[in-house]
Amino acid sequence: MSIKDALIADFGAANVHSAAAIVWKALREEAGVRADFAEVDHGLGLRLDLDLKLDSLNRVQVAVAIEDALGITITDDAMEAAETVADLVRATCHGCGALKGQAA
Repeated sequence: MSIKDALIADFGAANVHSAAAIVWKALREEAGVRADFAEVDHGLGLRLDLDLKLDSLNRVQVAVAIEDALGITITDDAMEAAETVADLVRATCHGCGALKGQAA
């Protein structure tokens, strides 16, 4: 099962696509991540530190941008534990209270 399929199984396709769009927007605008990385099918496995070169300040800026965009809170523990873009999408879905079959 792919990373995307696993996320969709947990949260539903609409929630995953919405959360991924917000996460990629935050990564581009707050951390300067190149737009060509932002492909839901291929970019979810990118590592925040090694592939995207995010430092601790970037992580905070990205988290705040996601929180502001959606009016949610992403826990410090979730941000510290996030290793990949998929982890950020998962944390965003959790912050929205999204479950499969519910809109985020």
